[in-house]
Amino acid sequence: MPRIPRTTGRRPIPELGAPSRADLVPLLVTALLTAVLTILPVALVHHYYFIDDTAGGAYGQWYELGQRLRAGEWPMLSTEAWMAGNHIAEGQWGLYNPVVWVIALLTTVVPHAAYVATAVKLFFLMLGALGTYFLARTYGARPALAVLAGISVPVAGWTFYLDATAWVTNLEVWAYFPWVMWGVRRYVHHRRGLVPALVAGLLLVTVGYVQGTIMLVLMFIALGVEALVQRRWAGVGRLFLVGLPMGLMAVAVYLPGLLTSGVTVRVQKAGNTGFMTLTLNGLAVAAAPSGRPDLSGFWGRYPGVPYTYIAWFLPLALLVSARRLRALLPRITGPLVFGGIVLLWAAGPSELGPLRFPIRSTPWVALMAIVLVVVILSRAVDRTRLRARIGLLILATLAGFWLSYAAIVDTWKDQVWWGISCAIALVAVTLLWGGPRRNLRRAGAGALIAVTVGFSAVQTLQYAPVAAAFGTHGFPGRLSDYSGVLDDARGEAIVVGRPQDMPGGLDWSDTLWGSTWYLSDTPVANAYSPTGYKAFNDDLCMDPYYGTTCDDLVARLFTPDEATGAVLVDLMSIDTVQILADTDPETPDPESRKVPEGWHTASADEHQVTWVRDGETAEVGGPTWSTPGMSVEVLEQDQNGVRMKVDGVPAEGGRIVLSRLDWPGYRVSGGELADPTRGYLLTVDVPPGSDGTTVDVDFRPPGWELEVAAFIASVLLTSVLTVLTLVGAVRRRRRPARSFEVDGERASRSFPAVGSTRADRAETRADADPDQDAAAEDQNEKP
Repeated sequence: MPRIPRTTGRRPIPELGAPSRADLVPLLVTALLTAVLTILPVALVHHYYFIDDTAGGAYGQWYELGQRLRAGEWPMLSTEAWMAGNHIAEGQWGLYNPVVWVIALLTTVVPHAAYVATAVKLFFLMLGALGTYFLARTYGARPALAVLAGISVPVAGWTFYLDATAWVTNLEVWAYFPWVMWGVRRYVHHRRGLVPALVAGLLLVTVGYVQGTIMLVLMFIALGVEALVQRRWAGVGRLFLVGLPMGLMAVAVYLPGLLTSGVTVRVQKAGNTGFMTLTLNGLAVAAAPSGRPDLSGFWGRYPGVPYTYIAWFLPLALLVSARRLRALLPRITGPLVFGGIVLLWAAGPSELGPLRFPIRSTPWVALMAIVLVVVILSRAVDRTRLRARIGLLILATLAGFWLSYAAIVDTWKDQVWWGISCAIALVAVTLLWGGPRRNLRRAGAGALIAVTVGFSAVQTLQYAPVAAAFGTHGFPGRLSDYSGVLDDARGEAIVVGRPQDMPGGLDWSDTLWGSTWYLSDTPVANAYSPTGYKAFNDDLCMDPYYGTTCDDLVARLFTPDEATGAVLVDLMSIDTVQILADTDPETPDPESRKVPEGWHTASADEHQVTWVRDGETAEVGGPTWSTPGMSVEVLEQDQNGVRMKVDGVPAEGGRIVLSRLDWPGYRVSGGELADPTRGYLLTVDVPPGSDGTTVDVDFRPPGWELEVAAFIASVLLTSVLTVLTLVGAVRRRRRPARSFEVDGERASRSFPAVGSTRADRAETRADADPDQDAAAEDQNEKP
């Protein structure tokens, strides 16, 4: 056992895996191999990273945000986007996130959308890989095995085949997460890593994707348990301190959405349909590169891609030594607790209030599983008894392939090939690891890396084309392909129909879909939104995500409103209506429809017809109807409000309807908010005797004062903690450094501790040389 130098009454606490120059080469290897593996699918499918919600949702939002930022605006509200316009409540726009700002600005200057999306995805995959390396190191993984973890996590099934291709916001928060956990753990145990933890944590929270913030909360719980198990009482206080700025920022980011949720389409109840929920079968095939899990989703019951795949080498955890594992448990309590909680979450109800699709948590399950396996292989394997477990290893490996075959028997060739390959590779690695020479054991780690790269490349060749066909795909890659759509439109437009049901498929030269409308020159009411506005969506029969509508919307747009007598296109300030053709034979042909009075046909073909108003209405967001006899003059108007001068107010008072949604948070002076017209149009009552007065309508998110205070407090606290940390670092550098070796690795004294705790002794035992310990134990057991 290595000797730990003692000072007078004090004992240094070892920090294995502290960043050093020795990590430079392993980090470069991790980065290089990750780049190779993540670029490979682009060679097969050029649009691999530009499909579904990335192309139809996130990219257009980035572009719109970039345009607003370049105009000097911070767009928390957009009246022209209607149900998709409450950006601050939706959260996922990343209004507080500087990395998202950079991406957004980049989209406005690079003419090829697919290239930007690919670069963004590769960046986050690389970020997650490097963060995983450091996280594995801080828990005791040796450098080569930390490299293995770093290159394995980005190519795990759900991350590589779905988040990286389509659901980019989940990819973003996942990429920041290992950096947060690494930094927070170092700060809790060694008073280091505070700045990286704060930076990564705040970036994660400000992405605005609640899935990542939930994972962050669970991580703090797990690290708190870890600190208590190791009796790091002061560490619990530091855990609270580092988490406070993130918690305050979470209030600023998520409180608007929480207080707005009552008018959105989000489900507010718990239920389980089994849709997008991790099953035991899905978990059982996690080590099979060809595993086809029993996973109900948009694809049916069995996906064509191994979404629940984690890593082929997971069965190597069976080589663990029970004695060494007991000594290691205090150190790895955090990953065990966190992984267990997240596993339960992933297998939980399909709907839990506004939260859905629990399968989205599997990237964190994969992260913890891989980190735990490489730490166990580094610190808790009894190399003297590996050969005796080869049979168990083979059996556990082949079981996953059998379950995959049993689910879809037509895949038997894939299961046989992959099963035999994985079994041979695992046996070979085990024999190398149990070899008599140290250089053979080192070759075992290299073999793990080499086989992982090879298997990942083959798996990518097999499944990347299938993954790229998920959801909506085929989006044009260049920005110029979007700008000419509806070039004959005027003012605000609305699209009637379902682009995916057009005869011959969606023609991007005729119409667009979801957030791609932000890339056109025409403001359109059908933008992408995961939250929507329920009354608006119901009245316009509009899908809350991609903005598709029923055919009946044409009639609804031109039917007089019961309360005001005005037609809906007038109340909404709509000047252009595009009607799409449909493959349904019961849907009328667009060209056969009668053009309403005051409108004309601007363009028509076999796919669509576009009606444009003869005149032009007021700008969206302003008044569109008022009590007969009353006049309303707009004095000033922007996205967040409007100032109006009213005259001719009747003796009983008057009413004004505005072409903006009645989101929670509007404030009125010179009048008062009335019940929204049609259940969603902002309506203001003007009191009697208000002739010549000014009515101000202003939007601030509900809870705005608290949100601003929380944001300021978070920034100030982060700044203070950062300055104190930097000052402390400068002072430490001026003092002579003391270091020592643990298990052949240099460890630093991060802070002095009085006495010796049980956690210190357990951690030191876990760091002992496994080979020396095993040899000593075997010698003692001989008669």
